[in-house]
Amino acid sequence: ITFSRDTCFIVNRPLAAKHALAIQGLTRDPDAVLSRGSRHLFIVPWHNHTLIGVWHVVHKGAPEMFTVTSKELQGFLDEINAVYPAFALTLNDISMWNAGLVLFGDNKPGATDLSYAKRSIIVDHTKDHHIEGLITVIGVRFTTARGVAVKAVDLVFKKLGKQIPRSRTDETPIYGGRIEQLDKFLSQAIDDRPPAMSIEAIQALIYNHGSEYREVIKYIDKDPMWGEMVGTSQVIKAEVLHAVREEMAQKLGDLVFRRTDLGTGSYPGETALMESAELMASELGWDKDRMEKELEEVKKVFPSHVLSEEGLGKLNEAHRTT
Repeated sequence: ITFSRDTCFIVNRPLAAKHALAIQGLTRDPDAVLSRGSRHLFIVPWHNHTLIGVWHVVHKGAPEMFTVTSKELQGFLDEINAVYPAFALTLNDISMWNAGLVLFGDNKPGATDLSYAKRSIIVDHTKDHHIEGLITVIGVRFTTARGVAVKAVDLVFKKLGKQIPRSRTDETPIYGGRIEQLDKFLSQAIDDRPPAMSIEAIQALIYNHGSEYREVIKYIDKDPMWGEMVGTSQVIKAEVLHAVREEMAQKLGDLVFRRTDLGTGSYPGETALMESAELMASELGWDKDRMEKELEEVKKVFPSHVLSEEGLGKLNEAHRTT
């Protein structure tokens, strides 16, 4: 299977108001039924940041061994600036990059205009590899994930020789999605919030946890200290506990990049990282060496120019005094 490393980068300020922009890049989609010229690059407002992308590169090597270099980021900037020069973006505007692997379609060697997979793959290893009881799902798009899940679960029941129950995915909200009107729900949550919790913090909590935000609030009911912010972020300490106890966070990177907003948009600062690491260490029994390793792994994910010499000095000093 050939994978594409899909990448977008984040600018730590709003570039567009409330609406996303679609601009034409420099490559074309060979699978397009109707020619629309070049592929679209998207500029999307998000949490007072801006997401820009997506770029595709054939990934060679182990799935977990990919990164995005400064040279590649500069190439992305050159393309954006060529088609939308008003932004005049530089490397110093990039606060974070996000990347992942998705399926490719069939492409000729050396092709510039690449074809991307349009459908997910469900592999029955009994039929393909004579391995009983193993099914692999390789997803392509988040928007079709629930439909793919139905097919995968149906296959499980079929292989177990059991009657396939009717799927309820078309009538079941996603986790946290039991909200009829967001404005009203948010207004009520603000009125009901714990006294010491800011409006900004409760808004951030609801944007991430939706109707299940009370599962995080319950920690504050037991101890108001868990309502305190982590560093200067909008993430509260209760979210760290919830991530470890209820969402299987085992590494600091799980928390910073995949359970909270701590590091999804920009570097959260040495204080926020250290406080988060200390909380996780207390929960998971990490020693000093393990905590330092976790901090270093997280730090390496951010573009090198984001961490100033002063910031690195503070982080190293914090390591020495922990």
